[in-house]
Amino acid sequence: LVFKKPLSNISFQHQQNQPKPELAQVVMDPKMGRSYSKGKLLGKGGLARCYEMTDLSSNKIPQSRVSKPHQRDKITNEIELHRTLSHKHVVKFSHYFEDQENIYIFLELCSRKSLAHIWKARHTFTEPEVRYYLRQIISGLKYLHSRGILHRDLKLGNFFINENMDNIVLLGTVVFFSKASHSSWDYMFNRKFEIVL
Repeated sequence: LVFKKPLSNISFQHQQNQPKPELAQVVMDPKMGRSYSKGKLLGKGGLARCYEMTDLSSNKIPQSRVSKPHQRDKITNEIELHRTLSHKHVVKFSHYFEDQENIYIFLELCSRKSLAHIWKARHTFTEPEVRYYLRQIISGLKYLHSRGILHRDLKLGNFFINENMDNIVLLGTVVFFSKASHSSWDYMFNRKFEIVL
């Protein structure tokens, strides 16, 4: 994910009326000395544009995002949160770096796109597919919940599919909640979904 660095409010408003400058074809991590080649645009979200990026030293393809200028606090919070998470069904954080214009966040590449892409192409899911993906979604969400995190933007477009056809929850809009509300939510979440599946 590549995030545009925050500017003053005046320059941001001025920028909104102009076409967005294109991301350079090659970007460099100044601390590590690694260079990345920009690939195809994978999508756009509320905070960022998402590109396929290739590490020129290893030819590995992590996913990368580019941000909007006024979202600095949200971006910083997302980085700090994401780097502490490790679960099979939550997209993996690799690393991040900044240059003078952008913040680059590198995540696991989900090459099979999202459940929204599948829905758009077929307009249906089979019952076995729903069971398969719903179990994975719930597993990822239970993990986030156990860490005191609620995902506030659950939609097909935020459930990505990796090369192994596993479903991965992409973070974005999340909220922390207190442990006081934890027990009643645990009861509802565990009971209802275990019966369904």
